[in-house]
Amino acid sequence: MRGLREKESTGFEKFFDLVQEEAWKKDCVFFMDGKEGRPFSSGEMEGENLSGWLVPKKKARAFEKDFLEEEIDLEWDSAYHFVLWSEKEGKISVRFLHYTTVPHEHEHEDD
Repeated sequence: MRGLREKESTGFEKFFDLVQEEAWKKDCVFFMDGKEGRPFSSGEMEGENLSGWLVPKKKARAFEKDFLEEEIDLEWDSAYHFVLWSEKEGKISVRFLHYTTVPHEHEHEDD
């Protein structure tokens, strides 16, 4: 499945389809780097928050080669996003959040 490096469960692939639908609305393709916790299981779908690259469709083919070889250049850092899921009235939805807008957990600790 495009955007994944490994085979996932059917339930997760249903969730990832939802992620790709939202990416498509932004004229992008999402390439998953990792799972970030907060898992859910809802009917035939399962997933959790994700991290990865939200890449414009016109650049996706070039990025995909590097992605599959796990040799991603720093030039792609600006495309790095988190995918946060939510549930309302039994419906799962996702949103993309650029990594620079996520508060870092150690940001407010005293040194």
